[in-house]
Amino acid sequence: MKDTFFMPNIRKTYWLVLTIVIFVACEPKPSYPKLQKPTRPSENNKLENQHADPGSESYHKNDVLSELESQEIIYTKHARCRMGCRHINENEVMDALEHGQINYRKSNANDQPCPTYAVETRSPDGQLVRIVFADCGEVTKVVTAIDLETDFSCNCK
Repeated sequence: MKDTFFMPNIRKTYWLVLTIVIFVACEPKPSYPKLQKPTRPSENNKLENQHADPGSESYHKNDVLSELESQEIIYTKHARCRMGCRHINENEVMDALEHGQINYRKSNANDQPCPTYAVETRSPDGQLVRIVFADCGEVTKVVTAIDLETDFSCNCK
């Protein structure tokens, strides 16, 4: 008598579990909107970004480099010394502004009194260089120049 009592409960449990599995499998899944990658500002909204805060994400890297390049370039005494011992000339510094990439990990857009930008490029003579520029309003200061592949001995003070 025990077997006849037990068998119907197993069948009921089996059908109950099977019904739940089918119900869950057939239930429509919620659709989430696809996330889009952030895009760089287009040419159409470039004017809006001209006066953006350099620390903001909307401030496009090409805007930074263009602004630095358009201002008067001043070389600090330290930059001149580093350029001399590392064999980096003014043409290579200007080439970095025209063709380089900003290394934001080595830059500080919140530096006071002038935001600093580390710009890296391969110079026309093959050196991998990092030039640090300071955006000081009307002028761009060259703060230092680094050869990323060769460790030159410099006695700059």
